Amino acid sequence: MLRIAFLITLLILTKNFFGKELYRIPFEFKGDRIFINVQVNKTKCKFLFDTGAFTSSIDSMLNVKEKFNIKPSKNVINVTINNFTTNKSFGILDHNKYGGGLYDGVIGISFFAEYLVEINYDDNELRLYSKDDDIINRFQKIHTIHHMNNMVIFGLFSTMGTIYLNETDSISGIFLIDTGSSRNITILEKNASSLETANLKHFSIEYFNASYHGFNKSRYYKIPNIKFFNHSIDSVVIDCSYGKNGDLSIFCDGIIGGQFLKNFNLLIDYENSLFYIKRKENNNLFCNRYISDGIGLKYQDNKSVNPIISSLITGSCHNVKLGDIVLRINGESPNRDSIFKGNFEIGKVNIYTIKRNKEIFEISTEVRNLL
Repeated sequence: MLRIAFLITLLILTKNFFGKELYRIPFEFKGDRIFINVQVNKTKCKFLFDTGAFTSSIDSMLNVKEKFNIKPSKNVINVTINNFTTNKSFGILDHNKYGGGLYDGVIGISFFAEYLVEINYDDNELRLYSKDDDIINRFQKIHTIHHMNNMVIFGLFSTMGTIYLNETDSISGIFLIDTGSSRNITILEKNASSLETANLKHFSIEYFNASYHGFNKSRYYKIPNIKFFNHSIDSVVIDCSYGKNGDLSIFCDGIIGGQFLKNFNLLIDYENSLFYIKRKENNNLFCNRYISDGIGLKYQDNKSVNPIISSLITGSCHNVKLGDIVLRINGESPNRDSIFKGNFEIGKVNIYTIKRNKEIFEISTEVRNLL
């Protein structure tokens, strides 16, 4: 009897210790962002999971094509994600313009508000738990601000962070936690002067339709040290975003993107405004160098056969322009997977076949370690 009682006790303790997720939702982690397979009214779609967006939305062209008929007066639709089914409100946005056909919509941070949501980068899963689950005991609570008093960043989470420029100078401020950003740590333009006078190694990139917030020009820096999530990290590459930041600059100083977040597993209690982290074991994927041939690509929409040049490092390629169409890379036609993998072996020369209007020409670039 004692043995049976012991086994029953052990079973109960084990169940509580390991958590009891209600749903597991696999995701694809591509380009340092989270993509989820979703069924909307039985139509298969791919959505971006974006903690930098409060509400959820569907691409405007898809809304017309699939006859979802979403409009302000009728915006609740049926959504199935793996074995999770719900009815939620959705807005309409032009996701093709900024997403380049990579996704059909966005799942915002409030979508799973009634659950504890774990973003598990080890197993590429979202895990949903009941509010009273003991899973929180395996995570460290961090100080965050849950913004509920302004419309620009309504419902989003931010945390304090510090960027150490040298032994005496630093930038401290409020940074949004944004899985929808593929970057590492982004500083907004209002802090640009501090970076520009710090005598740090840097280079600049121009983008084509980078995001809703602008961010069409950035300068990348190698920083001696940063402190975020109570972790101090040496020798990190960050970027400073120039251009149209809009009202975002009023309420925050920068953004923590997926390139940084993937070093942690995250746990969000939206309704109670709590945020938890757990550093991934034996993992150090913090961005400490920038390797590129100077060219970035993306597809303009789902129908595009060829990608366009969506970013250019200033001074790296004199004969190409943002928006040029790429027909071939090293003699092969690019596809949606290959543009993420890239050809980034240092010293490698890449040959691009470019089309601009009726003109077709080739340019060559060399992969370098820029920072």
